Parts: sequence; structure tokens; C-alpha cells
Amino acid sequence: MLDVYQSAGAMELKASEWEVDFLIGGTIKWLCGGPACGYLYVRPDLQNELQPRLTGWVAHEAPFEFAPSPMRYDNSVRRFAQGTPSIPALYSVLPGLQIIEEVGVKIIREESRRRTEWMIDFALQHGWKVNSPRDVNQRGGSVMVYVDDGPTMVKRLAERRVFVDCRPGVGLRMSPHFFNTDEEVEEAMNIIEEFL
Repeated sequence: MLDVYQSAGAMELKASEWEVDFLIGGTIKWLCGGPACGYLYVRPDLQNELQPRLTGWVAHEAPFEFAPSPMRYDNSVRRFAQGTPSIPALYSVLPGLQIIEEVGVKIIREESRRRTEWMIDFALQHGWKVNSPRDVNQRGGSVMVYVDDGPTMVKRLAERRVFVDCRPGVGLRMSPHFFNTDEEVEEAMNIIEEFL
């Protein structure tokens, strides 16, 4: 099982090449989509071997027949669907996916590596405690730095139009995307330093 919620759109993923059995994720992070839209990949040779414990009408091989039991599962990954898809959520996802495809995940990853490396160097030079892996191959698109009062820092930064979040005991999570400029990232880091 591979959870790609924090990596899809920011890193190249090769589920079939990696022989992953299951992959799950969502579109609200790096894929620039709206909420309420998740996805599941099931290795093709496993799809028909598995019978879901929870199911919904869309999982039926002919969902619009509204046939009585027994359930006849679809012969695709759709057999794992639990109910009516959120059509508005699916439409909200399309522009983000189109942009990610246009820019290219490889380019996004290269920019992310370069920016997160710069951010970590900046943080260490200023004596901050970095809670992210130093090895770029072990790190996604976020940098975590410890601060004493994360929620207060998040509010103060938002007042200066720097939008980050925090995780208890870990610190601020900063996640620049391809559309952020180097100048914006540098300005954000300088403002954090000002508050520390």
C-alpha cells in the first residue's frame, strides 16, 4: 500500500513499474485540485481477485440496472467504489491536473528539490531546528522547522501573507510549489527569521 497524498504532483510516481499492489491519494495538495476527490489504484491482476467489504451501487457491473442481490462486481477498479462520485469535486480537479500535466512533474520535482534545499540551508545557517530529511531523495516537497508556538506563528505569518501550517511537536510546514518564485520563498524565510 502506497499513500501518495503528499507526493502525487510533486514527484514522479510509477505504480506499475514499482509493482505496487495499492496506491491511494487525493488531489488537494500538490495536484492543485479541490477537496473531496480521492483516488485508488489497484494492481490490475489483483482487481478481480479481491471482493470489497464495503461497497456501493457504483461498484456493480451495471450500476444503472439497480439490480437486487447478489452483487455482481464490475471487472475494473470501479468495483471498489462505495457510492455516487462527487461530480462537482471531479470538475474542480480538472484545471489543476491540466496545469500539472502542462508544467510536468519532472520539472516540478527539480524546482522543489532546489527550493527545499535552499530553505534547509537558510534554516540551518540561522540556527533553526530542521525536522525534514536532509537527503533530497528522502524528502518530499515540504520543509519542517521547529518553532515553540506553531499556531501563533502560523497566525502571525498569515498576517504578513505567508501561508504555512504547523504540526504539533514538529513545527512549521512550508511547501513551496512550482508557481512560487524564489523571491517569495526568500521573503517568507526572512519573515520567519524576523519572528524567531
